[in-house]
Amino acid sequence: MMYHDLQELIQNSRSSREYFLSLPVKTQCRLHDYHDHVHSAAQLHWAARAVEDVDRLDRLSGWDQGR
Repeated sequence: MMYHDLQELIQNSRSSREYFLSLPVKTQCRLHDYHDHVHSAAQLHWAARAVEDVDRLDRLSGWDQGR
């Protein structure tokens, strides 16, 4: 099912809300930056993996000092 944005998704889909709340707070906050682009559970899972991958690469490269 497609939703307008991340907020609507986690308000109306219990499984998506449970998944979102299981993520680290830092990931949750970063996902809110992209709330207009998340319309389904699949997109939420993809976006969470992408955010966590970027954070991991930043840590490995040393570029995360400002976050």
